[in-house]
Amino acid sequence: MMKNRLPGQDELTGFLLAMSNLAPCRVLTLGGGADFLLEQGYFAQELDLGAQPEGEFDAALLENGGDPALWQEALRVLKPGGHLLLADLCVTDVKTHVLALQEAGFEVLHVEDATALWEGPADAKTRYFLSVCRKP
Repeated sequence: MMKNRLPGQDELTGFLLAMSNLAPCRVLTLGGGADFLLEQGYFAQELDLGAQPEGEFDAALLENGGDPALWQEALRVLKPGGHLLLADLCVTDVKTHVLALQEAGFEVLHVEDATALWEGPADAKTRYFLSVCRKP
């Protein structure tokens, strides 16, 4: 992983893909990454809330998508076993972050604290997590 990169850049999308071990598949995106995904052989579609049919996607990429309402929309449009790839800037610790994802209905497979990569304004409590989760 490269240091001094802003969230949403291709390196972080690539890191989330590597963490998930996903082969090219149908990915719903919010916050960027679609062009990079297409270059890597994935089918990428931008999120249009409520417009996608239920259970249509193999994965969802949410960059700076810490809103639990977005997690619920991702859960709705993912196929069973589908993956949520989440880059999330939040004011919490890793344990609370994992618990929130579990309460939203996801199985958490991997969480990486990538706070050192964040160059934006933040205080000592703000964390930047890269998470890979699965819909049961």
